[in-house]
Amino acid sequence: MSTTINKIEINGACTLDYVWVTNTEMTPDWKAVLDNVEYEPKWDINTQLLARFNYSLNGGNAGDEAGNTLEGWKVYRQNVEGSTLKYVKTLDPSDIFVVDYNTEWGQSYIYYLFPSYKKAMGAPFVSKEVKACWVDWILLLCREEKENEFAVEESFLFQLNTNSGQMNNNADVQVFKTYGQYPKVIKGQSNYLSGQLSSLVGYIGETNGELGYIEKLSMLERLRNLNTDPRRKFLKDKKGHVWEVELTAPTTMEYMENVTGQPVTGSISWTEVASTKDVSIYNGNPRELWLLTTSGSPEYNVKYIWIDTEYWTPSKYWTEDGHPKVPTYTETIIDTSSATATEDDILLGKTAFARGELLTGTVENSRNGQKL
Repeated sequence: MSTTINKIEINGACTLDYVWVTNTEMTPDWKAVLDNVEYEPKWDINTQLLARFNYSLNGGNAGDEAGNTLEGWKVYRQNVEGSTLKYVKTLDPSDIFVVDYNTEWGQSYIYYLFPSYKKAMGAPFVSKEVKACWVDWILLLCREEKENEFAVEESFLFQLNTNSGQMNNNADVQVFKTYGQYPKVIKGQSNYLSGQLSSLVGYIGETNGELGYIEKLSMLERLRNLNTDPRRKFLKDKKGHVWEVELTAPTTMEYMENVTGQPVTGSISWTEVASTKDVSIYNGNPRELWLLTTSGSPEYNVKYIWIDTEYWTPSKYWTEDGHPKVPTYTETIIDTSSATATEDDILLGKTAFARGELLTGTVENSRNGQKL
């Protein structure tokens, strides 16, 4: 008798190597095979579903009721203050994440993941509310994937000593004198933004276990080449505005001669060149490094050109290829259980600790001159 499986649900805390639904007859020999922790099933003619948890949303032959196989996942974003879904990206079944750049700082969103088949879309998976937090100016260099879809290839982060200056909307206004008391004012349709942006080229990072300012010659070289780079450019501010821009003046670099290390301030001049109303901007490169909090929640930060390591913080640690690294900064715990001194009898021979170290030596009681 055939059985139709519509849903598989796993509850509770557990560690899974794979979920395998198969028509294979489970003989006694199979028990020994499945008891081997190194065994991982392969897709075969009897397999109905195989999820190996190898960083993929592809469960094998997942399909709709008409028998169409899964072709991808369509991602949509909804502002919690509205009801309209905005298209973000279509993921391949093997894709595992997407970074959405079209969000506003402090705004909350809900994401919908629709399974996409050849002729239809299935019911979506719906995320919890997530709040966007872009805290710096970013210049994005993108390749055009298709009409109105751009994949970020490089990102320039303006973070330290940032100066965004004044923006100008370049309104075309002409004032003509008349023979009367007041002039004649004529306005054109010009209404595009332009401005300047500067910051230190380097970043605060970790070197030999210590935090400090890091600036490399390769960063200056990339800044120098920005003006001649033919890729489409998008500028994102701290509030969430995104403008398509071009660099319309020479890039400048200024050395701080009287500061140790001579940090360099890089400056660009930009001009808005097109609307981004229906544009979708997402990540174009695979992750090389994942940043996790101590609670295990991932943070999907992009890897910036001017930052070749992730932000340091004692509450986070790094992973490479999905495998945790040993944190550089560890907390040393001192056993102070043998301490018996109180404020009143600290000088009377009791055991005491200060800053994690056992106090030893000779001290003098200021009340009676007694040495202990």
